[in-house]
Amino acid sequence: MVGIGLNQFFTVGGQQASSFNSGGITGTLGDYIPVPMVRYYVNPKLYVQLEAQINTPQYTKKNLVAVSTPVDSIGTTAVGGVVTLQQSVAINKLFYFNLPLSLHYTVFGHVDFGTGLQYSRLTNGVGVFNSNYGRNGFDSLETSETKSFKGDSVYKKIKTHEFRFLVDANYTWQHFIFGIRYNQALSKFIHVEISPGQVTQARNSSLQLYLRYILWDGRKKKPLLPAK
Repeated sequence: MVGIGLNQFFTVGGQQASSFNSGGITGTLGDYIPVPMVRYYVNPKLYVQLEAQINTPQYTKKNLVAVSTPVDSIGTTAVGGVVTLQQSVAINKLFYFNLPLSLHYTVFGHVDFGTGLQYSRLTNGVGVFNSNYGRNGFDSLETSETKSFKGDSVYKKIKTHEFRFLVDANYTWQHFIFGIRYNQALSKFIHVEISPGQVTQARNSSLQLYLRYILWDGRKKKPLLPAK
């Protein structure tokens, strides 16, 4: 069986929603790239399924700081006060290329349950770049910019490849497949010490609803018995 469809992702476990795309600008159209699907049926109730998810959004927890520089003196004011600067980068949203491979069994009617393993490769990320300027020891000015950090030192702190365990349930109606899936990474995607005694660490997880449309079904149909 061959099909194609769309995914809708939701936040779980304290994750924050984000309306940014992989280019670091507002707009989530790129989160809905069509997903190709292939199924191989071992028997009428058991099948193996493979998908390819391109530029898949991955939500993260709020204020997940990946980099925080120490306060540094960068100059003085006209009245002799010291001007200081502290910079930090917090992860806003990640993007992955996913290959979920799963084994499914039809429990009754058109309802299937499955489990499997997903390979995920990091392809991009969006971060919030904060700069805090201190003046005269107490006044401050903070600037913030949200943008893609691919190629930045922050990107190198994130694990590029990971495997995730997944569970899945779906229902087939004519040529449409409606499903829900949850996956959990087997390892942390980030584990860095941003300051003495302060460590940033997190593990990816994802909840999605999906819709698939069956383009081709090559299973052999039972021949109709001749009328008596």
